[in-house]
Amino acid sequence: MVYAKPDSIHPPLNPHQFDYKSYPQKQGIQHQIRTNFPSIKKKRMFLKLYLDLLQTLGNSSCPN
Repeated sequence: MVYAKPDSIHPPLNPHQFDYKSYPQKQGIQHQIRTNFPSIKKKRMFLKLYLDLLQTLGNSSCPN
């Protein structure tokens, strides 16, 4: 999980520069998120907690 605000993708400043705004839009992407390394660690920790929760729920719902 990453805590960040989505930003719109900016168009190119120069007329002959690669248009990074239109390329992702063709892929269905309209926003981007900039993050840092500590946020990525939180994502890994969140994934581990989520998987542990699924395992716990799976074990508790199995009949003995």
